[in-house]
Amino acid sequence: MITINPFRLATLIDNREPLDLIDVRTEQEFKSFHIAGARSVPLKKLSAPKVLQDRKRAATEPLYIIGGDRVRASLAAGILTGGGCCKAIVVDGGMEAWVSEGLSVVRERRFWDHPALLSQRTLMRMNGGVPLIIGKAI
Repeated sequence: MITINPFRLATLIDNREPLDLIDVRTEQEFKSFHIAGARSVPLKKLSAPKVLQDRKRAATEPLYIIGGDRVRASLAAGILTGGGCCKAIVVDGGMEAWVSEGLSVVRERRFWDHPALLSQRTLMRMNGGVPLIIGKAI
């Protein structure tokens, strides 16, 4: 099995190298945060012919695979290699290593993260937890 260090992959991404990266975590895990440019292909739905057909890169180009940790990505690499992928490369340590190293991710923006709601929460904390409406405690 071929692996790549998270920093090396981050360098390729930062240098805008053309690459193909799939994330084999669940759809919910992917939605909460992922690497910019990654495609979500959950391990449970992984089909080597479909992934290889959907590639935008030549079949001989590397296909980078990341999971939550190395286990799911390794399983996916085995499936893809068995299905004809020439160069399946697993991101060593997966998203756990990526995040623990402080590398950038795209995060889902939740409605409660909206600046206006954050301001209201801040005001509530300043007012002892009591909601404020037009400057008056209710």
